Amino acid sequence: MVVDTVCRSCGKPLAGRAGRTGRSSLYCSAACRQKAYRDRRTAPADTVHGLIEDIGRQVEALVPQPPSVFYSGVSELASSVGRLRRVARVADESGRTRTSA
Repeated sequence: MVVDTVCRSCGKPLAGRAGRTGRSSLYCSAACRQKAYRDRRTAPADTVHGLIEDIGRQVEALVPQPPSVFYSGVSELASSVGRLRRVARVADESGRTRTSA
């Protein structure tokens, strides 16, 4: 098991774990943990272009072997494509509403 020794957000060294049990820290402070959370929540995938780019990365990362990895990759891809379809459907319906008014 590899344990990171630097904060995932700012890169500062993490406090030592000698003699302590439980999960290892990923961030050096609550502020860094919160910043990372905010960054994940406002990721570019929240935009249509970001979602399209994310789908492209997922397609490129697909590997057919082993089958379990292939299946999980395709399932994740299907979920992202479903999100994109919902966004496109809402945009289409809103465009139709504007032109008929």
